[in-house]
Order: sequence, then structure tokens, then C-alpha cells
Amino acid sequence: MSRNRLTAKTVFRRLLPFLIAAAGVTALAQAARFFAVKYLAPVGTAWTVPGFAELSYCENTGASFGMFSDSTAALTVVTALLLLFLLCLVLFGFFANVRQLVVVGMIFGGGFSNMLERIVSGHVVDYFKALFIDFAVFNVADSFITVCSILLVVMMLFIDKNIFDKKK
Repeated sequence: MSRNRLTAKTVFRRLLPFLIAAAGVTALAQAARFFAVKYLAPVGTAWTVPGFAELSYCENTGASFGMFSDSTAALTVVTALLLLFLLCLVLFGFFANVRQLVVVGMIFGGGFSNMLERIVSGHVVDYFKALFIDFAVFNVADSFITVCSILLVVMMLFIDKNIFDKKK
């Protein structure tokens, strides 16, 4: 028998930190969306720090900067495929430790939250707007996807260095 056999206990142990992180980010992003729709949508813009940032309600049917705005269904399918790929990487042990699994779970949660919004309402609600640079309006899920993707690359290249492990 192979010692690398996937048992239910191994799969559960691998999935638990990932699932907790994904569920937490999804819940946080959906809660922020709820408050944006309920309180920010009626006024459009609120809470401004002059020259720095503001809360500005925006319904985005596409991706960043309005790209692919006529392709909501295609973006939903692509997101679902990427999430499935990420889940397969988790299940088959690509990520070396709990730290990486938590960060990947946060990326997954952000992607899942945006995909859920596209499925349910046909658009993603964005509400953070940086005023000091010309940048897209974004949301909590986008923030987790971006920051955690960068963090994962840094972790894998410089901290855990598991992508260079010859035993894998």
C-alpha cells in the first residue's frame, strides 16, 4: 500500500484551515456588500478622506476597470474553473503548510464571494475608491484576492520555499 494515500482524515485535515479561511472571507465580503447596498447605494458616495479615499457605490458587471463588462457569464465560468483548480491544488497537497492553506483559503473566499454576487445579482458591488491614484473601485473580496495572492507568492518563494523542493 502507498503511504501517500488520501484518506478522509487527511483530506479533512488539509481542508479545515482552508475552509475556515474561505468561509470567513466570504462572510466578511458579503456582510460588507450588504451594508454597501443598504446604506451606500442610496447616497452614492460617503465617508471621504480628501485626496486619499472614499466609499463610492458602483455595480460592476465586468472585471477591474470595467474590462469584460459585457461578459458577466463568461467571468462567472472562468472564476468557477479557477476556484475548482485551486481546490484541486489544496486537495492534492500542493501547499506545504497551514499558513499557505489559510492564505489560499482567503483567496478562494474572495473569488467565491465575487462569483456568488455575479450569479445572484449579475454584478459585483464595489465601494472602495482610492483618490490618490487612478485606480478601479474595489471591494473587500478584491482586496483579499490581491493582497493574499502577493503574500502567497512571497511565502512560497522566500519563506517556505516549497516550490523548489525536489521531493514534491
